[in-house]
Amino acid sequence: MPYKISVLFKGQEISLIFFSRFTGYLKKVYPINNYVYIKGKIEFYKNSYQVTHPEIINSDSLLNKKNLYQVIYKQKKNLKSKLINSEILKICSIFPELNEWNKNIFKTYKNLPSFKESILNIHSPETEETILDSSSYISRLAYDEIFAYQLSLAILRDNLDKLNSNKFKTNHKSIISNIEKTLPFQLTRDQHYCTREIIEDIKSDKRTMRLLHGDVGSGKTVIAMISAYYVIKSGYQVALLAPTELLSKQHFYFFSKIFEKHNINCNLLLASTKNKKDIKKNLLTGKIELIIGTHALLQHTVKFKNLSFVIIDEQHRFGVDQRLKIREKGKKVDMLLLTATPIPRTMMLTILGDISVSTIKNKPFKTKTKTILKNEKNIKQVILF
Repeated sequence: MPYKISVLFKGQEISLIFFSRFTGYLKKVYPINNYVYIKGKIEFYKNSYQVTHPEIINSDSLLNKKNLYQVIYKQKKNLKSKLINSEILKICSIFPELNEWNKNIFKTYKNLPSFKESILNIHSPETEETILDSSSYISRLAYDEIFAYQLSLAILRDNLDKLNSNKFKTNHKSIISNIEKTLPFQLTRDQHYCTREIIEDIKSDKRTMRLLHGDVGSGKTVIAMISAYYVIKSGYQVALLAPTELLSKQHFYFFSKIFEKHNINCNLLLASTKNKKDIKKNLLTGKIELIIGTHALLQHTVKFKNLSFVIIDEQHRFGVDQRLKIREKGKKVDMLLLTATPIPRTMMLTILGDISVSTIKNKPFKTKTKTILKNEKNIKQVILF
C-alpha cells in the first residue's frame, strides 16, 4: 500500500503519494500544519487529486520568478524533460539578435514581441499567461511558422512550374474507360470529376502536385488507382506510400485484384518483407510497374527504372523530406497526396497555399462507414474487410 499525506492547496485537498518501505523521514519533511513548497504532476484518481513522489522546493529559489514555472517537454526514453529544458536554455543564452524578415507586421500588430523574445519567454516563462494559446509570444511564433511554411510552398510551387512533366498517352479517355469496365461498382459524379482533374493535371506540361481530399469511405483510393493505371499504361512506374503496414496491405489487395485483370505487375514492400532483394531487382529492371509500401520505399537501396508518379496516403503522416526523398527516385515525378482530414476551404488555402486540390464532396451510393474491433490474430480479416 502507498504512503499517503493529505495537504491543502487553496482549500482543495490533495494527496501526496509515496511508494516506499521507508517512510519515517516524511514526517520530518512534511511537518503538520506547516507550509511546504512542492513540485509534481497533479493527477485525478478515484475522485480525488494526487501527486506521486513530489519534489520539495527551496522557498528561497522562488524569489526568482523564472523558477515558479517549469516547462514540460515530450520525453523519450532516458531524455527527461528537465534535461531538455536545461539544454535549450543553454542555447537561449547564446541566441543571436535576428533581423526581422517582415517589418510590416508591426504596423498591424504594434505590441508584438520579437522572435528572440518569444523563444526566450516560452522556454523560460515568468507568468502562466506566457504559455497560454492567447499569449503574444505564442502568436508571434505561430505567425513565423505559418509564414515560413507559406514561403516554402511558394518556392516549391515556383520550382514545380518551371519543371516539365513526362510525356503521357493522349488517348486517356479510352484508357480510363478500359479500367472502369473492370470495376465492381460505378463511379460517382464527384469521383468522375476528380479523376478527370487529376488526369488533366498529370498529362499537362507542368509537374503535378495535387491533394485529393475526401472523407473516409468517399472513394479516394479508386481515383488514385485509375490515375496510377493511366501512368502505367503510358509506360511508367508508380509508387504508393502508406504510413502503416496494415494500410499498405489493404491497398495492395485492392489494387492487385483489379490490376491483375490488366496484366499489371504490382508488389508490396514492407520492413517485414522477406524477398526484398528480388523486389528491388524487379523495380530496377521495370518488371514491377506498381510498388506499394511503407517507409521501406524510402531506403536508398530502393531504385526504379522510370518512376513517374507517387501517391502518398494519409499525407500528414509524412514530412517534407520524406516526400522529396521518394520523389527524387524518378525523373519528372508527379505527386498525388491523399487525406481524409476535414479541412475548411479557408484553412486549406492558408495551409496549402496554391497547391492544387480536388475534393470529393459526396460518398458513393448507399455507402456506410463501418467501425469494427478485431483481435490481431484476425489481421487477414481486417485487410480483406
